[in-house]
Amino acid sequence: MAAISDPTRLVLQSILASQSPQALPQQRKDAVALLEQFKRADVSSLLPVCGALVSVGQLAGLAAQYGVMLGPADVVGVRLAAFQLLTDVARNRWRELNPDQRMAATRLAWQEFTEAVAPPGGGADGAGAAGGSYPLRGKSAELLAVVVRQQGSAAYAEILPQLMTGAAAGPSQAELSCRVLHYISEDLTQFEVNGPDSTPRPRAG
Repeated sequence: MAAISDPTRLVLQSILASQSPQALPQQRKDAVALLEQFKRADVSSLLPVCGALVSVGQLAGLAAQYGVMLGPADVVGVRLAAFQLLTDVARNRWRELNPDQRMAATRLAWQEFTEAVAPPGGGADGAGAAGGSYPLRGKSAELLAVVVRQQGSAAYAEILPQLMTGAAAGPSQAELSCRVLHYISEDLTQFEVNGPDSTPRPRAG
């Protein structure tokens, strides 16, 4: 992907165009093609762009900066797309990340998960806010699970107590924590992973 002055703006515009019912077929096709191209961009540009678009606060600031009006459905759509891009990076391009980038991805995944569990303005158990809508909550759980899986069983052992503590806070927290544990345990019981840079291999026998 050729260097551009503001990749975040371009990706945001492409996501909105790809999801807009008012966009012409060619506009949607071009937007999807650009997003596919962006997936293959250098990971050093992928992470900050996706991190900005997945964050409620940063997305609101970007919309104001770019003069873009985002309705509630637009915010959810952009964040879902950004979550998917981040998950694809963590799942398919983890080896390309340097240690600092892996740490940043891990922090972002945990931050988004904790905000989804108890989003600002939500109810007693974190339900009801836009940041905690069901699809976004599911995406945050999936991203965290993928990041932890890439780091192996040591990361799983480290995060397990935090998930169990969070699960005791309410039904929404328990549901999300169980979902993360399910995603992670599914791989840990089916595959043998030797460190964060290894390729999962089926267990013998």
